[in-house]
Amino acid sequence: MAKKNNRNTKSRIIAAAWKLFYEQGYDDTTVEEIVEESGTSKGSFYHYFNGKDALLGSLSELFDDKYTELIPTLKEDMHSFDKLMYLNREMFRMIDNRRINEYHFKVKLGDAFVLISDGAINAGVGELLNFGWNWDSVAKYAQREYKKTISAMHLAAAISQACDDLYQYRPGDDTTVAVLRIGEKKLVNLMTGPAQCQEDDEGMVTDFMADENAVKVVCGGTSANIVARVLEKEINVAFTGEIDPNIPPTASIEGIDLVTEGVVTMNRVLKLLEQYTRDDEIDEAFFIELDKPNGASMLAKLLIEQCTDLHLFVGKAVNAAYQNTELPFQLGVRQKLVDQIEDVLKRLGKGVSVRYY
Repeated sequence: MAKKNNRNTKSRIIAAAWKLFYEQGYDDTTVEEIVEESGTSKGSFYHYFNGKDALLGSLSELFDDKYTELIPTLKEDMHSFDKLMYLNREMFRMIDNRRINEYHFKVKLGDAFVLISDGAINAGVGELLNFGWNWDSVAKYAQREYKKTISAMHLAAAISQACDDLYQYRPGDDTTVAVLRIGEKKLVNLMTGPAQCQEDDEGMVTDFMADENAVKVVCGGTSANIVARVLEKEINVAFTGEIDPNIPPTASIEGIDLVTEGVVTMNRVLKLLEQYTRDDEIDEAFFIELDKPNGASMLAKLLIEQCTDLHLFVGKAVNAAYQNTELPFQLGVRQKLVDQIEDVLKRLGKGVSVRYY
């Protein structure tokens, strides 16, 4: 029981101190006021802290204790957003005299909601910034970064990177950044591979082109030739911008948004998509890779940042150059890539449908 009381005494001192820092500022708060607010004594204060300065790094202790207490109360089937909101509410309730406000409003297309933990607000406290980053500074930074990308993940990564910079890449308060962006439904039609029967080429292209609002992507040289022939358009190979020796160049066909090479490009797209599913590998370097002007990066960026639904139009004719006899049922490499891309996109919450020809 004594150990619990000791922990409660220390927590009360920390809570009282940060309440006063927030209300009247660090410089204008005295140890005597902290002792009075916490209902403790000077002896207790100096038992835990050498002075007021020692409190600057103490907020995380109080919050960590509360997180430890709250984690077992989370239901297993709770959505991650609901968990975050629940934890935020409980953390504010923990601090005396705090009030929780609820706001109801209508969202607009393009709106972004940024949720941050106290680790972001405390970034740089007592080091590069006396009192941490503070709400206004975080908000201004988020608004500036918001204009640079339509990706919620990219915006979250940028804010997290800024926090890491302020902590000088050293252990500090745990930091959580969650971003939700309101976007429109975006359908992407992707055609790859020739039909098993050549007489089905025209029907395949017709189905692929049917939705006027869909973003249209063709992957594969043979597929591009089929589309160009059916549409009676020319193919122009693009050698503009940076040339990536590992990714074949893109091409252009009037009426098609993106034309890339097939298997090599799709394999690179798959690797980028799989990397995107691993939170510990998403940082600014990933988005720099995603912004590169090669076919794989452009297609991966389209699928990650804009696509909500993907319709795949897949030809079943096997290209002998990519045949792999070790694959079950003699599946071509391209068809195997399609299956893997379908799987990872579904894990990312995208709607995916596949039509074979």
